[in-house]
Amino acid sequence: MGLAGVLRVATITFMIVALGAVAAPAQADQRSAPALAEVAADQQPRDDYTKLAPGLRALLEDVRSGSLNEQAFVNHGYAKLGFQGNNPPKRYRDESLTEQEHAYLALVVNDVLQKLPHGVRNGIVNRIAKGAFDSPPAEPEPSTTALVPGFPQCDKDLNLAWVGRWKCKHSTPHFEIWYNVDGDRPVDTDDGPVPYWTYGIEGDGIPNYIQRAAGQLEVALYDYANLGYKRPNDDPIVVLYGSSRGTETDAFTPPTSLLGARNTIWMGNKADEWSTPRHEVFHVHQYAYMKTDVINKVGNFVPLQSWMEATAEWATHQSVRDEPAPGFPDTERYDYAKNIVEFLGRPDLRLTHWDGFARGRQYGGFIFAEFLEERFDTDVIRKSWENIAASDDGDPGIQLANTVQQLGSHIVHETIAFAQASYQLCGEAKGGHPGDPWGGVWHMTDPDIPKWCDLLDADPRTTKGDPFPAIPRPARQVVNLQESGTVSGDVTLHPGGSAYLDITAPKATSDKTWRSWIVALKAKVEQQVGFVTISTMHWKDFPTRAYEDDSVTPLPDFDQSVRMGPCGGHVRQITLAFTHHNPAQVDHREPPAKVHWEVGASKLDSAGITNGTVQLGVSKYGTLIEEGCGPSTGEGVTSLGLRYVPTGAEALAHPDPAHQCPCEGWGTQVTWPVGAGAYSTWAHAGRGISGLPGSGTGNIEVVSFDATDSTAKSVLKVGHPTGDLIVEHEFVPSARPELYQVKVTVRTAGEAADQPHVTYRRVMNWNVEPTARQEFLTTDTAAPGTEYVSDDGFASPDPAAGRTKLVNEGEINEGGPYDQGSLFDLNVPMTYDPAEGLIGKMSVYYGAAGTSVAANEALDALGIRTSARARANTTGSGSPNVFMFGYVPHH
Repeated sequence: MGLAGVLRVATITFMIVALGAVAAPAQADQRSAPALAEVAADQQPRDDYTKLAPGLRALLEDVRSGSLNEQAFVNHGYAKLGFQGNNPPKRYRDESLTEQEHAYLALVVNDVLQKLPHGVRNGIVNRIAKGAFDSPPAEPEPSTTALVPGFPQCDKDLNLAWVGRWKCKHSTPHFEIWYNVDGDRPVDTDDGPVPYWTYGIEGDGIPNYIQRAAGQLEVALYDYANLGYKRPNDDPIVVLYGSSRGTETDAFTPPTSLLGARNTIWMGNKADEWSTPRHEVFHVHQYAYMKTDVINKVGNFVPLQSWMEATAEWATHQSVRDEPAPGFPDTERYDYAKNIVEFLGRPDLRLTHWDGFARGRQYGGFIFAEFLEERFDTDVIRKSWENIAASDDGDPGIQLANTVQQLGSHIVHETIAFAQASYQLCGEAKGGHPGDPWGGVWHMTDPDIPKWCDLLDADPRTTKGDPFPAIPRPARQVVNLQESGTVSGDVTLHPGGSAYLDITAPKATSDKTWRSWIVALKAKVEQQVGFVTISTMHWKDFPTRAYEDDSVTPLPDFDQSVRMGPCGGHVRQITLAFTHHNPAQVDHREPPAKVHWEVGASKLDSAGITNGTVQLGVSKYGTLIEEGCGPSTGEGVTSLGLRYVPTGAEALAHPDPAHQCPCEGWGTQVTWPVGAGAYSTWAHAGRGISGLPGSGTGNIEVVSFDATDSTAKSVLKVGHPTGDLIVEHEFVPSARPELYQVKVTVRTAGEAADQPHVTYRRVMNWNVEPTARQEFLTTDTAAPGTEYVSDDGFASPDPAAGRTKLVNEGEINEGGPYDQGSLFDLNVPMTYDPAEGLIGKMSVYYGAAGTSVAANEALDALGIRTSARARANTTGSGSPNVFMFGYVPHH
């Protein structure tokens, strides 16, 4: 193919469609052509000649239907090919045929010719022998052509009736290169100075263009031999520059070896001399793995054509990747990849989809061949061709599946891995994070990937964009979730194809106020042959995964819930990769699958709230410490527990929660009058939640969780034989900006005489910045209902677990500095209300101030007599920040 965007002509375009009855071997079925045509009509896809020239289409349709006998078809076919003087009947005439149509017709004529009686066949062959294209004369008579001055190679005469006429021949060890320097379609005749030896030899009478092309042809042949590929035969390969068939920049390799002739490559006189020769030489090798009886099987033409072009571009990549010669132009070096956009811009099409003559998606399929090479090794592509050669069917889809299985894998597994690898192809090349873990997910590493990504970025289908604005990716649908409502849609998947759905969490209001959600993901297959899987990729920040291993779920029904949020530690985006499989093959003949999907933010899960001075990360269970949207100023903690906005310092969250408990939580113990027993329940940022002892979370239900930018309310129900326990935590700004009020309400069924004793525990491990884990602690215990206070912030939130201390308990005055926290056991005063039953109300407070004096003033202003103040190991005044907890036995 020529460069600068000119498409290379598809090289074996006789594979456009299956021929049906005429193309099938005679011994395979002795029924009449009409009978076989009727059978072919029931196969999918139906042979389709609509893309062919009208006369050629009529010729093929007539022989298939049986209205034209096989001998007449051969005669008319050779007439259309120019091998005998008479034109075919008017119905079969065309003003011109493309090279692909010529090659296709030549192959079919040869196949049908073999089925004719021996005497008839020989008569036809003898009649057209003089016109058949075969090897050029070994030594044309010099006297027939005058020498072109200055070009010593131009004293030859090669005349091929319907292809062209040449005067010049350049020979190399393995190629005979024919070209012209004048007349119709001459090559560039420049023979002047060159920057590198690979560009030609100055002043030797041979065009530098031809010498460059000759060098690339020989290099390609050498490279492919080293990769283990065979050739149809050892004769020198004929290369014809400036054929009259096709454009000046096209290239085409007809299946001459399948017709018993020498290997031949047709080159446009302006075809690029670097990459295109490599592509076409690989086609010569591919023909060594083909048989006409396999090629002509119903349905093989399309996928075989596609796999030929995909692997020829892959082979070009192999050859140019390690090219040591200086001066190799970049535009030509990466020419093999220019159609990657056509492949990843339409990823839902089958792997072996063919766009038609000289069109791009099959060329972009090199990316799948490249994927297979990286998954296994370079031999995998050759093995696929060897399996095609050895099989009775030759369908590349079937043989790709067989090849992968021989190498110890399965085509379903590989197509799933390919879908994921394609999506994150540009992760490191375009703004990703090389130091971040990939979560054990395999990814491609070819050094040319940045160039591929540049190509993807230049096309609107695959360019970078939300939700990952720096990363080009395959074509996809994008859903930006809102805080309410559901979004739905459909995807259509052809066998072996993939489709992508990017889902983004609702955006944060600011880095201090945000909400995370439980997002419901559903999908259902509405139409399917084979089966469909969904790969769920959870992202923190592309290409960093949120989880080590993401799930692969087979359909027909998919129903998952995922916690998503807008902050760095949340699952910020989800990509659903739908992949359509046939377990036995990458089959182009099956109909597509249709999948309906639905996503929506169904339940609020956590929230970041602030009153402008204090910031809290609140969970649906009423605990603190959640993923935040910005780092703290001390240790850069991204989790949010309790933070002082003026300094940005964190007081509870730890920078490494995997190795240090994110300890903040609450618990209740309900003790009934004598004989009724006692039970406890608790929730903890680091330890989870628990209902009845030994019951796990099964009897705890989140009744509701709501939040605004400044408030949050959690309502839990704990099941118990004596009656459900309802625990509410309502976070609201207090009358003082330094303190957040948490209204705690406990409800349960019962009569006035049954009032239980309820102990409420709150535990917190202080990590006060800027000297986290080196705190000074002061406590007061004067409020009625204060049952126990200590410095053990690592204690269980369950009051039934017992009361413990690290060093100090009760009234503590500037205890420290050491890593410590606070434990408070507090009484919830219970009353009886005929309408609500047994109900208890109290309040706790979380807050921060700039100094110890300011903290004490805020506590005193609200009448808080039981409290804790934790300060960093900085100054005696507590500056730059002091953090607080408080309790009052009422709202």
